[in-house]
Amino acid sequence: MDDNRIKKIVQEAFDKAREKSVSPAKYALAKQIGEEVNLSYKTIERAYDRYIKGKKNPGPQSQETIDELCRYIGYRDYADYVDRNYGSKKKREEKASIIDEGRKGFSKPWMYGAIAIIAMGGLIWMAYTSLIPEIGSYKGANQLCMTWADSLYLEVDCNHIPFSPQGTKVEPLDPVRLATFKKVKVSQSYPFFKKDTGEPLVWYFKNKDGRMEYYTAPGLHPTNGETLRKITPYIIQKYVPLHSTREDSFVR
Repeated sequence: MDDNRIKKIVQEAFDKAREKSVSPAKYALAKQIGEEVNLSYKTIERAYDRYIKGKKNPGPQSQETIDELCRYIGYRDYADYVDRNYGSKKKREEKASIIDEGRKGFSKPWMYGAIAIIAMGGLIWMAYTSLIPEIGSYKGANQLCMTWADSLYLEVDCNHIPFSPQGTKVEPLDPVRLATFKKVKVSQSYPFFKKDTGEPLVWYFKNKDGRMEYYTAPGLHPTNGETLRKITPYIIQKYVPLHSTREDSFVR
């Protein structure tokens, strides 16, 4: 992993924590970040010492640490951070290089002819799709997007952009999030933690009306983009009811 990129990630994480923390001290900011990710404040402090303070004693951070910090600032993981911040630039540069090579290989008359053919093809396609509107929304043609529908993600045609039939934004398909990210109803008998490691299985969000929402994976809230927080015994005791309101939760 590139140290300069990791330095930016750590700096962004501490800048975000500084907006929420009463104290600007490194310890307080590390504790603030640790409350929202699966990292100890000591690990976060070591990352700060190495990449912001430039201390050489703390060793390189693990992939898991950097992935968690990326999730804290709004990305799925380090790979997603790199792709969204550096991948598009590289693709644009490669595309520009290909175009430049193409210009060198064609004379102007050939280039103008090619542009005319492409433009004519575009006009024909527009006319065709206007006569047969279903062709632009045929669901089997493109299944590379998804949208949030109340309690889970649904796979949809990318042609639904910018809004889906459910009224929420359409976003690129993330197979892991599609399969694992769901909004759930919980009671105190719900399995909130892994039995073997104690790691959380639930993340929560408290909306502006004071109601709690519970989700089966970390990341951002599907409609407002806020970072979800991992469940704790304190939150369970304070907010989670003893019984679910579902009929099948009661003894018969």
